[in-house]
Amino acid sequence: MATTRRVLLCGKSLLFSGLQATLESTPGVDFWIVAPHPLQIREAIIEWQPDILILESALLQSDFSLSVMKDFPQLKLVGIDLEENHMLVYSSLFSNEPRTTDLIQVIKG
Repeated sequence: MATTRRVLLCGKSLLFSGLQATLESTPGVDFWIVAPHPLQIREAIIEWQPDILILESALLQSDFSLSVMKDFPQLKLVGIDLEENHMLVYSSLFSNEPRTTDLIQVIKG
């Protein structure tokens, strides 16, 4: 039986709207959208226990991302840098010019 991956989306950009549409049609993926505010994200992680957190890179530049990685080491953290057109995966993967299909591959492991 295939494992369902839980993905928490935190962003307001057009890319996140496209990613949401892609995730809706991706088997084996459940997702939840939360406002990109550190306290709400942390509460959603505790409540829903996602496998993957995808957020815009602005949140990665704060102490928030370090505290999330420390407090939830099992969580795969994916940052989307819209200005540089990069996907940053905090598990040793780097991608130039990410597409939603690239993100689906990260989600599926």
